Amino acid sequence: MEINPFKIIKKYDIKKSVKEHNKDILNDLSSKLRLYYRSREYVLDIEKLNDINITFRIPSDLMYIVRLDKKDVLKAAITSIHGLYKTYIRIIDVRDVGDCVYCDAELNAKMDKVQRRKHIRVPVNLSVNCSLIGSEVFESTAKDISVGGMLLNCKKASVPENFYDNQDIEVIFDLEDYLFRLKGLIIRAKENISRDTYVYHVKFTNLTEEEKEIIRKFVTRKREYLDNKKSFDDRID
Repeated sequence: MEINPFKIIKKYDIKKSVKEHNKDILNDLSSKLRLYYRSREYVLDIEKLNDINITFRIPSDLMYIVRLDKKDVLKAAITSIHGLYKTYIRIIDVRDVGDCVYCDAELNAKMDKVQRRKHIRVPVNLSVNCSLIGSEVFESTAKDISVGGMLLNCKKASVPENFYDNQDIEVIFDLEDYLFRLKGLIIRAKENISRDTYVYHVKFTNLTEEEKEIIRKFVTRKREYLDNKKSFDDRID
């Protein structure tokens, strides 16, 4: 069998770009796949991301719109806490499980990072008490934070039934020795099936200037630390 050296080099370049950004993407619960299909953009949940392989889910309301076949090559991007990573994917397998479709694919081009956010986020592991306005409080964990809002990760068993998109909520947490008690709006909710949790993108709606400055300084300091650590790790690798 004749070996195509171009294909080997191309796959090596793809894997190299994935390795460069792996740490930024793999542990980010908010990661999404932006799929560009027939001149439209669809934001889909990522189920698994490993090396150049990715598994994503097409929900029931899109199953008959986004109809993918094996060997399709599509423009895509992975969104993460650290930015947006443009690439192309090639579909390997499509599995209809009734209420959704699972697609296995592999990256077909290098990932190029594009910074896209108005408010820079940083990863955290912060205990947060949250509730619907005037309702019972339950515990959750913030997985990232910015001046604009935070990402909450909640165990399914603790979440009330009416905790969903476009709801006004209250979040209470301690950051930099300051107790925050903030109003927020759920912008988007996602079910993480493999971890049996719900993930909520929350926008802060009543930050004071003092509170903005506390979060901004924390984010800047941690962003600098993470960038320096990544630079150091890259030199070791």
